[in-house]
Amino acid sequence: MTSRPVSIGLAGWSEAVSRYRSAFPADGSALTRYAGTFDFVEVNVTFYRAVREATFASWAEQTPADFRFSVKLNRSVTHAARLSGNARLEEALQPMGALGHKLAALRVTPVLTEIPHPNTPHAPGGDYVRLHGTPRRYRSSCPTDQLRALAAWITESTSPAYVVFYNTAGPTGVANGRELQELLGS
Repeated sequence: MTSRPVSIGLAGWSEAVSRYRSAFPADGSALTRYAGTFDFVEVNVTFYRAVREATFASWAEQTPADFRFSVKLNRSVTHAARLSGNARLEEALQPMGALGHKLAALRVTPVLTEIPHPNTPHAPGGDYVRLHGTPRRYRSSCPTDQLRALAAWITESTSPAYVVFYNTAGPTGVANGRELQELLGS
């Protein structure tokens, strides 16, 4: 078991919860059920469309206090405006504030930064790991030996770690996330 803060989750929650119901608690919204199994999620819908502040607030309400979100910044800022002065960055970030301390990371393709919050019990910084599965990206499982090596690496460090399973085109991401939780004793 590690004393390092570790958050494990998937890229998105709705498809995993609807397709693999038995892996999640039975009651509540899809996000509430997801948060009963994982304590972290990478939100990618924000890359494709603006998400209202009320939606972010609803997500925060549906999850426990220790749940964390990584939010991908909208492509109108990162790609169309290329993070220039015309990017309207403040407008893009403002609604995310409704997540409060649950906003752990902001994903800016190809840059990622952690958002430190005054009430967060650990120092800013940390490691962000994205796993896609092999040999078929997004579909294949991550081999157990790879997960064991990751668990050992996580255990040896003291900085926070966020682990996202991207192999969500099938059930392997859910299985790999739960396997890593088991390896870490969480």
